[in-house]
Amino acid sequence: MKILKYILILAAAVISSCELQQMPFDAIGQEEIYSSEINVDAVTKGQYANCKNQVPIRGQLQWWSITQRAMEIFTLQGDDAIYGQTGGASDMYGGDIFNHPLNGQFNQVWYAVSYRNIGVCNTVIANVQPTTQRFKELIAENYFLRGMWYLNAMRLYAKPYTLGTDNPGLPLRLDLSTENLPREKVGVVFEQILSDFKTSIADLPTINKVQNHGRASKEAAWAYLSRTYVWMTGPDMAGPNDKAFADSAIFYANKVLSSANVGLESTAAYFGSTQLRNPITTLPGTPFQHYYAKAKSSKETILCIARADIEALLKQDRGALWIDDGKANGWGQIYATKSYRQMLGEYPNDLRHNFIEPVYQRDANGNVLYNTDGTPKISLYRSNQFTEMYYVNKFSYQSNQLTLNSEVFMRVAEVILNRAEAYAKLADMGLPSADGKNPAAECINDVNTIRQRAGLSGTDLYSVGDLKGMATYLDVVLKERKLELAFDFNRSVDLFRNKRSLTETTLNGVTFTIPYTDPRVAYRIPQIEMDLNPLLVQN
Repeated sequence: MKILKYILILAAAVISSCELQQMPFDAIGQEEIYSSEINVDAVTKGQYANCKNQVPIRGQLQWWSITQRAMEIFTLQGDDAIYGQTGGASDMYGGDIFNHPLNGQFNQVWYAVSYRNIGVCNTVIANVQPTTQRFKELIAENYFLRGMWYLNAMRLYAKPYTLGTDNPGLPLRLDLSTENLPREKVGVVFEQILSDFKTSIADLPTINKVQNHGRASKEAAWAYLSRTYVWMTGPDMAGPNDKAFADSAIFYANKVLSSANVGLESTAAYFGSTQLRNPITTLPGTPFQHYYAKAKSSKETILCIARADIEALLKQDRGALWIDDGKANGWGQIYATKSYRQMLGEYPNDLRHNFIEPVYQRDANGNVLYNTDGTPKISLYRSNQFTEMYYVNKFSYQSNQLTLNSEVFMRVAEVILNRAEAYAKLADMGLPSADGKNPAAECINDVNTIRQRAGLSGTDLYSVGDLKGMATYLDVVLKERKLELAFDFNRSVDLFRNKRSLTETTLNGVTFTIPYTDPRVAYRIPQIEMDLNPLLVQN
């Protein structure tokens, strides 16, 4: 019982970089804790659990202290998702309009949980001896997780690597020391992220040994290296290491894609059908078994937060913000933007339409109402009459539950598009790839692989001689990333790291643009963390 109590305290350990030192190491003997594979495994699993449930923030458990909700401050910065409310949770609205609240609730959660998990990684790495194969695997997993938590946090709180390696990153805490730390340079943090992922590879298991794809694996480490390297590759390839970064992104993507343990789902398995759903006759919230509903058992999933069906939190689940069934079983407050829907609408046969569920106005008998031009009338959000309600169901329907899914952190489609982006940058600059292949042809092949899976063919596909009016191969890839990876956290960073500005569609009827040079590209660090650590410099 004493050991269990310690594990629970450590897994939910203090939050900020200042509080990380207060872990009760004297609760029981360290040797007793770290000599048990079961105990170390429980501590490590606690990091994933922090992405499922409410977590105490500075000793208090609030309705908003839930990590999957905090994830939306990543997504709402993109031009693919829009928040319907102009009030409510300050982070949601503030993140959507790039007016980041200093002590926003979800902002506090994400910063706190990031450093909480990093502290657990450091504890395991410092104390566990690699005396058995299982201990080696757990140490490796904590190296991987430390790299992942830092990459996620850097994506939010720092400017992209390609905008300057000397920009402030985050405090780099790699041991159990107690002193406050200043923000390290972006370049230094990214080097550590790469080192952690690479260190993890040797002893991580392959993904076929990972239950429900819910833990780290070799394939996950390779996939995250492909993401990291492509994020580090400048769009103009002007940096001294850009070609090496692009080649490394391709190398690690190839490692993933050559693994027999993963693969791209078929059209039918990914979309739950090979047919477009009819939004007129299919009411919002009608379940179907698309990929996201069964992500934890899919060969396309490389890493997810695997949720058991009994772990559903209903209106606390992430999916609740994205959909409602008309019976108030969800909140239905975040929608697909007009720009995303217009881009998707260029290809009427694209099965990715199935992930969008329009909320049409209907009469008392359930019949859709139409405008004078023959188009169906769309409902407008109650407190923001400029926001059209187009639900997103990517976070729904696990076991047919409206709001439940196992959040996907990495999947095969992204790895393919990481490789496509690296090839695109080489092709645009006329540079060869280290694997000896034609970068332009390989870029187009990868993009078309994703498009064909979406049900497109013939003239809807690209060729080296036909980029559909786009000027560069990178333009082609970024468009496909927006279509395929929509609502998966990283749309804004895809633009900013490639030195593209972001234009929000409309919010209260207003269109605005955030240049990649804007300081708001980096989210503000919570003021409470600034107060606790005087060495921090605010964004």
